[in-house]
Amino acid sequence: MSRKLTVLITGANRGIGLALTKHYISLGCEVICTCRDEQLTSMREQMLSFGGNPENVIALTLNDSRQIERIAEVFPAKSLDILVNNAALGDASEGAKFDKMNMNEWSDVFQANTIAPVLLSKTLFPFLEASPNPLIVMITSHLASIELNDSPDSVLYGASKAALNSVVRRLAISPEFIDRKITLGLVHPGSVKTRLSGFQGISTETSAQNIAAVAEKFKSGEFSSASFIDSETQTVIPW
Repeated sequence: MSRKLTVLITGANRGIGLALTKHYISLGCEVICTCRDEQLTSMREQMLSFGGNPENVIALTLNDSRQIERIAEVFPAKSLDILVNNAALGDASEGAKFDKMNMNEWSDVFQANTIAPVLLSKTLFPFLEASPNPLIVMITSHLASIELNDSPDSVLYGASKAALNSVVRRLAISPEFIDRKITLGLVHPGSVKTRLSGFQGISTETSAQNIAAVAEKFKSGEFSSASFIDSETQTVIPW
């Protein structure tokens, strides 16, 4: 009998995170997910409707480092097989633009998109170490690619994801990750119908299936740690 996997998904109350939650529950995984405090009730109702455990919904705000660090105290499992750092902030506000640049808004996006996923991974490290084949999936973006950067749009969002990619690339070759055999995956979800894309592109359900398929390839070793993968085409994206 195969071992039941435990999966944690951040930003699970809508979009790709919600679709990933539903998908992994359908695969028989023990799914734990996070959302903001004000979304707890509705997210627990969603979990129940998917056949998951509503007690596995944890309140988490990306820009609250103390809340991130306390998650280990309320984590409802002994080990963690897959951590999907999905939650992120976009850059559609006026303060994200170069000519109207607002330092606080830029800091918020970098905290949420670059620092928070790394801090959460560090906080949950003991649970990942307890898994026989742990994987951390960082949902990133093709907009983080320097080589493919041929558009003036999404400067802040792209930069925050490029910084995340750089951190992950370095962590993957560090003793902390190599010695513990913890794999890191950088995954572009594709152009998906979410608020960040203006609801243009593939469905969140299709994206979730693609991301899960890429995760399996990381776990099997088909993709090496810290590879930057397009989940739609299942191919490597240039840095």
